[in-house]
Amino acid sequence: MFILSDVLFPLLQILKVKNLFQDFKLPTEQNVELKLFDILGSEVKTILNELMPAGFQSVVLTTTELTSGVYLYRLKAGNFTEIKKMVVAK
Repeated sequence: MFILSDVLFPLLQILKVKNLFQDFKLPTEQNVELKLFDILGSEVKTILNELMPAGFQSVVLTTTELTSGVYLYRLKAGNFTEIKKMVVAK
């Protein structure tokens, strides 16, 4: 689930705020990796890469240092991988 200003955007995030909130639930303790890529697939930033305990987790992506454009972010935890698209508009 991706939450942005209390509105759900399941496919495309249009960011006109400073932060993107990524919420997820881990069934067991797992290594979690959250990376940001530009539209060409080049890695822009590793947001998170650490062992996290089981339960609900929350990660904040600050977009103030990003330029306007289309980005992809990938969340990996155990065998789970999810890629989402977002647009940063300033």
